[in-house]
Amino acid sequence: MHIATKTSVLLISAIGLAGCDEASEPFAFDTTYTNFADISNAFSADVDLNVDEDGDLQNLADRSETATLEAESGSAIYNGAIVAQQESSGPVMIGQLQLEVDFDTTGIDGRAGNFIKSNDEVVDGTLFGTGNFNPDFSADANGHHFNMDLEGVLVDDGTGYNTTITLGGNFLDTNGDADDIAGDADIIMDGGPVFDDGAFSVSR
Repeated sequence: MHIATKTSVLLISAIGLAGCDEASEPFAFDTTYTNFADISNAFSADVDLNVDEDGDLQNLADRSETATLEAESGSAIYNGAIVAQQESSGPVMIGQLQLEVDFDTTGIDGRAGNFIKSNDEVVDGTLFGTGNFNPDFSADANGHHFNMDLEGVLVDDGTGYNTTITLGGNFLDTNGDADDIAGDADIIMDGGPVFDDGAFSVSR
């Protein structure tokens, strides 16, 4: 984990893209986005504030106060996006991410879907995962408060691939509350497209 200043790939990828086919499988998000331009416009500013395209946290000064995070209680739902680019300058893929956090039990449930590529291709499927964050919000050797695998099948161009997205996340103290979570999102599609290191950011 380190401070970075690169522009978010979400912001870059939105340039020149008018829209795409409607995504399938809506979830329990407050809003379900159906094209790349809309989801990018909805989340690019938050992602750019919190994390770069490789998952490195940005603007960390006064945003990770452990005492403030430990004061959190109850549960909260965070919504945002996962974004990664296929290797060799391939299309960007972005999907919606929802994390439900129980601050009392340190449990996290995650779901991801509505994946859309910047070349107008829709990637169908739903990924789910569960995990726990460090109860004292201490960081592990990789600088993360928690790690979680989201697993399932994604269908790309008519072929289904067993897929794992590994999240390495950090709770961020924003204005005295843990209103944001951001970090790495590494996508592995078994036998499918290969992606560069990705990123995620969600807000409540």
